[in-house]
Amino acid sequence: MAALPNARDWGFNAVRYLIFWDAVEPSPDEYDTAYLDKTEERLDWFAEHGVHVILDMHQDVYSQYFCCDGAPEWAIEDDGLPFEQHPVWSFNYFAPAVMAAFDNFFDYAGEHSYLQDHFANAWVQVVERFKDHPAVMGYDVLNEPSPGSVYSVSDITITPPDGSAAEFDRTLFTEFYDRMIAAIRSADEDGWIFYEPRVAAPANGQPSFIEKLDDPREGEPRIAYAPHLYSVKFEFEQEYTPEADDTLGKWEASRNVETEAQ
Repeated sequence: MAALPNARDWGFNAVRYLIFWDAVEPSPDEYDTAYLDKTEERLDWFAEHGVHVILDMHQDVYSQYFCCDGAPEWAIEDDGLPFEQHPVWSFNYFAPAVMAAFDNFFDYAGEHSYLQDHFANAWVQVVERFKDHPAVMGYDVLNEPSPGSVYSVSDITITPPDGSAAEFDRTLFTEFYDRMIAAIRSADEDGWIFYEPRVAAPANGQPSFIEKLDDPREGEPRIAYAPHLYSVKFEFEQEYTPEADDTLGKWEASRNVETEAQ
């Protein structure tokens, strides 16, 4: 709690506060009120110090089952494919089981549409609980979503507009965001909704191809594009030299194009 006034003194007045699907809905249609109570306690701390909060439904590598955090185990549909944990956590995105889990999550027309339905309902539970909390300004739909089997090392450095990653963005990914925006708006007409591009490639300066998203609320839309910035070169070398790393320039150029399209 002591860190809150320090952050304010340093000029920070907003945070992404991590929440997790497996904590919100540990069993299908059963929501953990004790977890939401603890979340509210922390939101009260932020409100006390004048800090605005974006509730971020966080995931890394789909689920804690695979290594990190996100979906509950009952929401893992991995087609029975193998998984062996890699010591570098981010490399686990390329495991066959993890890719299948994301593929099945985003393929709403497939056999596992219940996954997105449950995810949307979990968001509704969170929004209904916290929409009137003085600290809460909005909701980050999903942290750094992976496109599953579309995810590749080559996409991180070159994303062709006619490739599989671009097609994922324009179809399954855009449709996912449309569903989540509708679900959140069913519970809160006023809170800001933040959405992110797919993991890794846009953060490294590559383009995103998400279609224009509409806000069904009355009045001006309250949807915000919230891309992340991570230089792969810096991640591996742990050294930043502007003349050798053009990630920032590419990132700014890609984001400007996407912002104009929205």
